[in-house]
Amino acid sequence: MEQIEFLILKNLIHNEKYLRKSIPFIKSEYFEDPHQKMVYEEIFSFVEKYNELPTKEVLSIEVEKREDINEDSFKSVTHLISCLDESPVRKVV
Repeated sequence: MEQIEFLILKNLIHNEKYLRKSIPFIKSEYFEDPHQKMVYEEIFSFVEKYNELPTKEVLSIEVEKREDINEDSFKSVTHLISCLDESPVRKVV
């Protein structure tokens, strides 16, 4: 089962309705994993600046521009971003 934080990130970049309703209430402190936190910060920053859904490519570019990241973290973050696909979320009954 996928972590809730991962599902949140996934929906933030693929579901505009979810993004618009939830982004005002989600804080970066909710993400324990530093890589997920970094991705969230980039999503939030992009939405705040452009008022649009970010793409995975945009997120990868923005992460690459960061100066507070080392090469191993960069690889982990870009892998995380690449895993944020549009596959449907399975509902548990």
